[in-house]
Amino acid sequence: MRFRFDIFRIVVSWGGFIGMVFPIHSQTILKDSAQKAYMWNIEGAMLYEAPSITANSAGIVPFGESVAIMDLSNTEPEEIVIYRYGIQKDLSEDYVKTYSISSNWVKIEYNDKSLYLLDTYLSRIPPPDSSMNLGFIMSDYLGAVSPLSYEKKEGRSDEFCAQTSLIFENKISYTGTDFGPCEQCGHFRERVFLPLVTYSEAVVMALFFLNVQGFFSEGNEVLLKRGKNDIVIEAYMEFGQECIVDIKEETEGSVLVMDYYM
Repeated sequence: MRFRFDIFRIVVSWGGFIGMVFPIHSQTILKDSAQKAYMWNIEGAMLYEAPSITANSAGIVPFGESVAIMDLSNTEPEEIVIYRYGIQKDLSEDYVKTYSISSNWVKIEYNDKSLYLLDTYLSRIPPPDSSMNLGFIMSDYLGAVSPLSYEKKEGRSDEFCAQTSLIFENKISYTGTDFGPCEQCGHFRERVFLPLVTYSEAVVMALFFLNVQGFFSEGNEVLLKRGKNDIVIEAYMEFGQECIVDIKEETEGSVLVMDYYM
């Protein structure tokens, strides 16, 4: 079983550039000079002539565009809100109403110019093409990013109804597990290992995936639940579908575990 999400209308409510709130995770993607990074904010992000939000603006890096990161600025980081709970109802203290990332200024080369950009929505991994928004399937997206180097498909066992394991040439690995009940829509888990991706990058990606799957559309709800050192994302659709996202940072990258319940 593969879960497909048909999107009819997308309402983005998780991006923005607003103040400092709890909790904060640092976003640092610069490993080598001239590191290529891609824009994950579908509204793009502002370019500046200097590393300050009060500096002159110099255009926008659009969604999906790549930039060459030349250096990390010594300027103090900016705390940028990437999620704001927009439904007017009380939440328990287990949940946050806003979530921000401590974002660094990076010097980039873009259109033959040296400019500055906050790295909030930047990642080494390119985002899905907009053509994938209708009927988004994670394994198809990962296969579009990098060629497949390993595939294993398993049938029914004592633990699951079916399981597919994939490893791609860029070292991303994917496991899709159908826990059943078999021959029905029930519990499906996707585990994605993202090499060299920081925790903050993984949070941005997870929120993006939920957006293209329709969880931010009117009538649905996305909640961020506090953990000891991280968060758990809970997403609910109006007609009962659920997705619980757990994000863990490991030594070599980050892991997304997305549990879907139908």
